[in-house]
Amino acid sequence: MGLLERSRRVVEAMHLIAGYAGNLRTAGHLIRCYARLLRPGMPDQDLDLLLRIGLRRAPFRMRPSDIFTLAEILHEGQYAVQSPLPASPVIIDAGANIGAAATWLLGRFPGAHLHCFEPSSVNFAYLRTNLGTVTDARVTRAALGAKSGVATLQLAAHGAMHSIGGEPGAPGTESVPCIALADYLETAALPGVDLLKLDVEGSELDVLRGLGTRLADVRVIIGEVHERLVDSRVFYEYLAAHGFTVLWRRYFQGGERDRVHGFEAARLRAGQRGVAS
Repeated sequence: MGLLERSRRVVEAMHLIAGYAGNLRTAGHLIRCYARLLRPGMPDQDLDLLLRIGLRRAPFRMRPSDIFTLAEILHEGQYAVQSPLPASPVIIDAGANIGAAATWLLGRFPGAHLHCFEPSSVNFAYLRTNLGTVTDARVTRAALGAKSGVATLQLAAHGAMHSIGGEPGAPGTESVPCIALADYLETAALPGVDLLKLDVEGSELDVLRGLGTRLADVRVIIGEVHERLVDSRVFYEYLAAHGFTVLWRRYFQGGERDRVHGFEAARLRAGQRGVAS
């Protein structure tokens, strides 16, 4: 790790500790996570944190290696929604991982009704621990896709990078349920979605296609586009054809190198403006 990267991580750690650590134990755990980056041989043992997000104090269990995901959400603000949402928004979290984004969204929108989807059995165990007792959060172990059925999850070295694909039954894969969101909205009797959060490692278009005509019932979408796996032009043309305007799109830390950018798209109200997509 070079000097510039070390300096950036120090700033990142200070921000997480000062802004989000709910107690001294959590501050100590966060310090150990960053120390582990300098000493990669340290064990990846579970840590129990107390995060302070808005007025909410949230118990949160994670692996030290999940610090990258936590920093993306809390430090970089990758899901800092600009669009106005109602007081009790319906939020779909597609690719919920261990629940860091969901925890952030609950802190920002305390009255939110969350529906979280995560296909990985390991990640889902953390997600259920972190959100399973939250009254207005429903967690489902499944991928989201163009149609309901069964999918193959290709497991990556890092828990935030698993993706749909690969040969069924091959080493390093996991067979997982797959749900089309249109089917879920009907089963759950949801008339609409105020916010769809997308972090699905290349399945972005499939999730949208799985909504079918119900995409008209989604107001705001925020997420990532994995440019090596998804044709960005086709993705944004699909959104535009269904009434969405891009409010912003940008690379976060490391995104330009990894060819992953964030975006927010919404159905505009009078006076709102988007950016060129």
